Amino acid sequence: MAPWHKAAGILLALLALAVAVNMLAWEFYSDIETTAPVHRVWDVLNGFMAGGIIIALIYQGREKRRQDRADDGGVSYAYLAANLLLLATILLAIWFFRNWLAGLSGIELVERHSFVWQLVNGLFVVTMGATAGRLLSRRQPAAAG
Repeated sequence: MAPWHKAAGILLALLALAVAVNMLAWEFYSDIETTAPVHRVWDVLNGFMAGGIIIALIYQGREKRRQDRADDGGVSYAYLAANLLLLATILLAIWFFRNWLAGLSGIELVERHSFVWQLVNGLFVVTMGATAGRLLSRRQPAAAG
């Protein structure tokens, strides 16, 4: 396993866990009156989520190309998994970056806790968790010779 695979896998797993915990905890602490806006937690997480999505897209794009090169004419589990995970992450990236960048520019396309953001956060947890699992379980190719 390449060192960056392990580091990226751990990072994506921790991000998926952080988003899942905050998504569930949001229901409890979002109604608490405080001096600081509670949506700041999401503001911080969104920056890390953007980085995680980019890392996942790079890895999954490389994995898809590797599966395409190994194509033997049939559809294997590895080929299908690589393609579906890449497509799910592309969909996630479109929804996430559209809403996040609009929010950063002051345009709220949707409410902060709308169905779209719940869908984005849920899809993030699933895709990053799956990508982390693939990164952490990746084996080194056998040495030739």
